[in-house]
Amino acid sequence: MRDRSALLEDACAAMIAGDPLRCAAVLERFSASARRRALSEAECSACAAQLERLRILAQSACKGIESARAWLTTLTEITGGLDIYDRGGRQRVPTELSGKDRRF
Repeated sequence: MRDRSALLEDACAAMIAGDPLRCAAVLERFSASARRRALSEAECSACAAQLERLRILAQSACKGIESARAWLTTLTEITGGLDIYDRGGRQRVPTELSGKDRRF
């Protein structure tokens, strides 16, 4: 059987790659393995280190998502919203690009 701390290493790699579904699948495999057979003392310390690393990565991902949400909120406030056109393609919000007369 593969070293279970390596499974957690794979979960960390998936988190770094931004693949939460793969990370969750790997964690489920780790959990199923731990339910079938308890961790030894050596495995326990190695897995604890990997779980701490995964926790830090997950917290960093959450901070990044919150930062992106704040940026989008600020952008929406500055631009007055992103709904400039309706579903029919008609302009709902006037812009600076008015149809001024031009002389050539």
